[in-house]
Amino acid sequence: MLNIPFDELLKIVEEKTSLSKDEILKKVDEKLEALAGLISKEGALHIVANELGVKILNKDFNNIKVKDLKPGMRNVTIALKILDVYPTKEFSTEKSSGKLKSVFAADETGRVRIVFWNNKVLEAENLKKDDIVKISNVYVRENNNFLELHSNDNSNIIKNPEGINIVLENNNNFVRKKVEDITKEDFNIEVFGTIVQVYDPYIFKACSECNRKLKEKEGKYFCDFHGEKQPVFRGILNLYVDDSTKAIRTVFFDETFKKLSDFKIEDLQNEENKEVLKQKLLGSFIIVRGRVKYSEQYDRFEINVSDFILNPDPEEEIKKLNVENVVEEQN
Repeated sequence: MLNIPFDELLKIVEEKTSLSKDEILKKVDEKLEALAGLISKEGALHIVANELGVKILNKDFNNIKVKDLKPGMRNVTIALKILDVYPTKEFSTEKSSGKLKSVFAADETGRVRIVFWNNKVLEAENLKKDDIVKISNVYVRENNNFLELHSNDNSNIIKNPEGINIVLENNNNFVRKKVEDITKEDFNIEVFGTIVQVYDPYIFKACSECNRKLKEKEGKYFCDFHGEKQPVFRGILNLYVDDSTKAIRTVFFDETFKKLSDFKIEDLQNEENKEVLKQKLLGSFIIVRGRVKYSEQYDRFEINVSDFILNPDPEEEIKKLNVENVVEEQN
């Protein structure tokens, strides 16, 4: 089932029928009661929509923003500003071969990787940093907890379309936030707190080209896109940071994970080394900076960490906090 928020589903049904919002909600409640609570509100609304002849799963997402992207969305149209362009790569597997080109791009609400495949690579070759690109008929997928946009044969690419301007002047600034005050509108944030939980790191053998997990077959390792590869070790570490208002899950990927640990990634497959790392981190003060993400599945905010300061001077941070509180009271 496509992961569309309930309020957005409701709006779609309201727009495509003559029913009011209250009438639709009444039908949802009746469906929930009839099915004895065995489905979610979203599931009940999907059933109601189907009974009313509304095709939610075929919805086009026109002129959507990065913050509203969800895994599984198709027929997406979005305008973005190019941040980085990466070289075209060729791949060959037992099943297929072809080309791919990836770029990182952003709008005022967030950043996302775009992957152009095969016949769309040529069209994407002339894209450069600071260009604005409008792409349509692309789909959203999740890769290592990050969302990506992927092209297909019917995708359309327009470079620097008239009338579209995207200003990203604040996108690289990290705003200090209290965890309880984080909202879905936040992008790059900074949190100061104490590490209260350290989970076992997830270590895996990855493709050196795309960082996807490799599959092992008869002692050799294969990437779905790049064929047989010599594996490299990658890791993900989850910490919970508590700032006295609330705790938040923070995710350290590969480079930030390496910077945080005294061990090589592969050495953290050892249980003793894991325990040493946990003891080092638990109870430590930390400033984490990164992109905030809202998890629909777990109904919580998370931070994908891009930078951090371990064991900052707590007195200095408390002074900053006191100044911020005074400013808030004055406003």
